[in-house]
Amino acid sequence: MEPDFKAHLFRQLGFLWRSCQAYDEGYIDEAVRIATVIRVLIHDTQASTSLLKHLDAENILLSSTVVSHTDIKPVFMSAMGRTRMTSTETTRKPNTDPKLACNR
Repeated sequence: MEPDFKAHLFRQLGFLWRSCQAYDEGYIDEAVRIATVIRVLIHDTQASTSLLKHLDAENILLSSTVVSHTDIKPVFMSAMGRTRMTSTETTRKPNTDPKLACNR
């Protein structure tokens, strides 16, 4: 019997909707479940195939309901450096903290 990928999609979207509602109510640990659903939807590897790929829907448009906050400046950190993004610029700075440097 062939898997019903469309039914799986609606189930995952239901999980996502409920987890987002719970997250918005303050249950921040729901972020883990949200990430898991997103992984099921879009993550492809040699060992696994995303649900959207099964549905031949990899090039869909996504909608965001996030309210724009111009005062928020996201910062992404890694061992190699940091990136700060605003609506007008992106800056990258190398890591200068020896505690974050890789030991060889």
